[in-house]
Amino acid sequence: MIFLRHTMKPANIDGIYKNQSALLICNGPSVNTLDPCQIDRPGIITMGVNNGAHIVRPHLWCSQDEPQKFMPSIWQDPRIMKFTRRCRRKDIVDGKLLANAPAMFYHKLNSGVNPATWLDQKSISWAAPSGDKHRVTIFLCALCVLYKLGFRQIAIVGADFKMTETPYFFSEHKSRDGIRSNNELFRIINDFCYKLRPELENRGVSVVNCTPNSGLTAFQKEDLEDWLSRWSIDISGSTYGMYENKPKISVK
Repeated sequence: MIFLRHTMKPANIDGIYKNQSALLICNGPSVNTLDPCQIDRPGIITMGVNNGAHIVRPHLWCSQDEPQKFMPSIWQDPRIMKFTRRCRRKDIVDGKLLANAPAMFYHKLNSGVNPATWLDQKSISWAAPSGDKHRVTIFLCALCVLYKLGFRQIAIVGADFKMTETPYFFSEHKSRDGIRSNNELFRIINDFCYKLRPELENRGVSVVNCTPNSGLTAFQKEDLEDWLSRWSIDISGSTYGMYENKPKISVK
């Protein structure tokens, strides 16, 4: 089992969203152009990362850094299933033990960078090769968590992959060195995703990028509304008459 509860017992949620659709919301400034009502669709699970979830509230959320970096409103929200590394469960956030926060799930991390085996590890992969070293990123971590949970249709928004003096869609700053480092990281991630994409497709996973003018070119571009319309659930039907007795249908 990949995911654990705070007791370190298996959570038994691997593959719980088998063959379902997810929208991965990254934290680029382009998120400010989204209509929150547009992405709130039956049948579409949303995943956020880091402090973006304080503004755009997702169903799932992923972070790996010190939990004090992220808003208490995220940790406290029982509507959000939260995923982080297992060593964080003993950390204190807003005066409370993180292990006592609702809907928490923990996992191990690995730093493997071989695209052929990246998706097959018994822990969460989050690294990409950088010369003879590697770089780790919450973007790849979230993508791997979605895969392990069973999602097979994944769309990405907010992946601007071009950091400027306005680094995020929420209030935050970044130094010039930080901006430079992140832009280099985006290049590394993009290069790695070109190699990872065939492995995803071989496993029946479709990943598309719905971010306008994105620097993430490894995945096919698609209009967000088109993707949402294709994978959301139609709720236009009437409930009238559903409680009436109807002939039983046998399944052979």
